[in-house]
Amino acid sequence: MDDRVYMIPAPGVRVTHPAGSPKAMKVIPAAGEWLTITEYWRRREADGSIVRGSPPAPTQTTPPLRAVKAQA
Repeated sequence: MDDRVYMIPAPGVRVTHPAGSPKAMKVIPAAGEWLTITEYWRRREADGSIVRGSPPAPTQTTPPLRAVKAQA
């Protein structure tokens, strides 16, 4: 069983990481974040502060074009 889940704050709710964690008191972005499920996150999910969601689709980036030297 995977203990990491993509979670998204409920609309209009500001959710922070718990005290004592490496990201203590940092706000979960509105787009969501991968979280390791702990009792803290289970409580936030139970009270409706945060919901399980899907991560955004990766964006495809085009590598920069390299300048081509003109041959004389």
